[in-house]
Amino acid sequence: MIDPQGLFSTARLLLGSENKGAPNQARLRRAVSTAYYGLFHVALKTASDVLVGVKHRQTPRYETIYRSFDHQKMRKGCEAVDKSTLDAKAQKAMGAQFVSPEIRDFASAFTALQERRHWADYSTSGKITRGEAQDLIDQAELGAAQLKAASTEERKNFLAFLMANAR
Repeated sequence: MIDPQGLFSTARLLLGSENKGAPNQARLRRAVSTAYYGLFHVALKTASDVLVGVKHRQTPRYETIYRSFDHQKMRKGCEAVDKSTLDAKAQKAMGAQFVSPEIRDFASAFTALQERRHWADYSTSGKITRGEAQDLIDQAELGAAQLKAASTEERKNFLAFLMANAR
């Protein structure tokens, strides 16, 4: 099982705050990417625990649900709920005209981290500072905490929306 908290801890270690001098760009970029994956796996683990059950983490059905999420679909879902009023498709999936600040915080963090992860993993230009990487890790951890803080029913609806093609 992938441990999201372990990924967040690894991202912080990559910052190298214990070391003197600036960490190299490879470590900073890897820290950003790792923070994104921590947030990504928080959503997968939470959804799988809800849909299959914590007691069944070692079963094929748990892995099937866990592996059913798609990065792009999740981004589109997060963009759809990171608004003051939801569109018709999102309203139907969420059962409401708007989502809580907790879900919006997760959605905002997810889209921002995914964008920066793509930059960190694929861009051939630009640099990131330790402070910027630290802020992104903080944002990822806050997004994870906010998902947990959302009401159970809203969290379930949101995770189902992220996993499925709602119509």
